[in-house]
Amino acid sequence: MLDELLSIDPQSLDDDELRAHVAALGQLAERVEAARLGALGEWDARALWAYDGAANGAGWLAAQGNVARGTASSCLRSARRLRTMPVTREAVREGRLAPAKAKLLAGVINPRTEAAFARDEDVLVAEARHLTVDETAMLLRRWRLLADEDGPRPADDHDADNAHCSQPTPWSRWPAGPAAPSADPAPDPSSGSSPPATPSAGQHPRVSAPHPTVSARHPTDPILGLIQPPANNRNPICTERP
Repeated sequence: MLDELLSIDPQSLDDDELRAHVAALGQLAERVEAARLGALGEWDARALWAYDGAANGAGWLAAQGNVARGTASSCLRSARRLRTMPVTREAVREGRLAPAKAKLLAGVINPRTEAAFARDEDVLVAEARHLTVDETAMLLRRWRLLADEDGPRPADDHDADNAHCSQPTPWSRWPAGPAAPSADPAPDPSSGSSPPATPSAGQHPRVSAPHPTVSARHPTDPILGLIQPPANNRNPICTERP
């Protein structure tokens, strides 16, 4: 099948044939990438790159001349994490989940989120099958916001806070520490106006409210409330995507 697809000249195809050809190539590429992730994870776990004197797997792949070191490191990181994600790994191997989505799932795992991910992996994988890659990325950004309360919040979830913080305030120019005024400054008689009161502790406008935590909810409640895209954004023809 591979040789047959690669031997086709796209310019010789009519519109319908070319559409089918592009779709077939995409499906084949996903199958190859899924197999490659599995093989790279096992290859890296066995440290087979050391047989050629390489210091690590990324260095060995980059030395082959066909991939940048950063790209190789990212791919190996995903392959390595995939070995610890049984539900995701099986879905990718069986063709039920696209490798691109598996990489996104692997990307949200860190020491702070690994327990939450192990708990929610079934739900995340099941829902990702019905989403596009972009929708899956949005789901995982919001999931991480709930599961990784000690980590940085994604930039696109900070828009409201940043817009608020960008507004100038009289006290935003006050230095921190002992130099900050401890009481309201005396009014200026010549201006006829009074300065604003010093903000009390816990009320500084540049401090955003804490985001919700997973521990206060049922394990899957936050996920199920975030993953469904608007109904008018759903593809009416394709309700499940690999």
